[in-house]
Amino acid sequence: MSKLSTNHVCIVGHRLLARFGTHASIAVCEYVARILDQSGYSRRPICVVRNGIDHKHLQPVDPAAKQEYSDRLFGQLDHDVLVLGSIGGTDYNKGWLDLVQAISLLEADLRRRVRVVVAGDPPTSCMQARVDALGMREQVVFPGLVKDVRKVLGACDVGFVLSYREAASYASCETMAMGLPALVSDAGGLPENVRDGLDGWVVPAGDVDFMTDVLRRVLVNPHCLEAMGKSARGRVEHMFSTPGFIEDTKKVYTQANRLARDIAAPI
Repeated sequence: MSKLSTNHVCIVGHRLLARFGTHASIAVCEYVARILDQSGYSRRPICVVRNGIDHKHLQPVDPAAKQEYSDRLFGQLDHDVLVLGSIGGTDYNKGWLDLVQAISLLEADLRRRVRVVVAGDPPTSCMQARVDALGMREQVVFPGLVKDVRKVLGACDVGFVLSYREAASYASCETMAMGLPALVSDAGGLPENVRDGLDGWVVPAGDVDFMTDVLRRVLVNPHCLEAMGKSARGRVEHMFSTPGFIEDTKKVYTQANRLARDIAAPI
C-alpha cells in the first residue's frame, strides 16, 4: 500500500516500491491521482481518499468568541475591518507575501480596513523586511506556532492558502470547517476543495493583481461572506468528514488485501 501526495514518484526508489511493494495506492486528491497515473503506480488501483477533517471540533465561533480572539491578536478593531488568516505556515511557498503585497495595492481607504494573521514559524528577517517595505508592518500579525488553530481562525473573516505548490491542504479544509470562505490559489489540488464563488475564491498562484481585485470586491460587498462561509462549512461536512475518510481508507485496504492474496509474490 502506498499513500502519496506530491513527492517525486519517478525516482528509482518509487519505481521499485510501485513494482514490488504496492497493491493499491491512495491519492489525497484527483490532482495527485493524475500524477500517480503517469508513473509506475498505474499498474495497480489508484484510489482518491480525501482528507478527513474533524468538523465537530472545528466549528464556526459565536460573535463573542470572535471578538475575544480578534482582540488578542490585533487589539480593538473597527467594525468594518476584514481579517484574513492562514494556519499554513510562513514558508515562501505558501504565498502569504503575495497577499500582503495585494493588500498594499488597494486604495488607501480600503487598505486600512484589512488585517492579516499568519500562524507558523516566525518569518525570516528577509520576509519581515518585505512586509516593512510594503508598509504593512502594522497590519500583519505573526502569532507563531499555535496549539489550537481555532483561536486564530476564530478571529478571521476569510482564510487563505495561496501556495505555489500543494496537494490537498488540510489548512484550507480546516479553514472551511470553521465556517470561513477560503481564498486559495489554483495550485495542485486546492481548486478541488473550493468552488470558486461559492465556498470562496480560486486565484492564479502568484497573481497579485488578481488577489487585489478579489479583495476590493469583498471589501465593497462584505455581505457575501456569511453565505460563502456556510457553503464552505457544508462542503467540508459533505466531502471531508472523518467518518468518510475512515470508511474510504478501509475500502482501499480491503481491496489491496484481496489483491495481495490473489497475486503471487514477485520475489
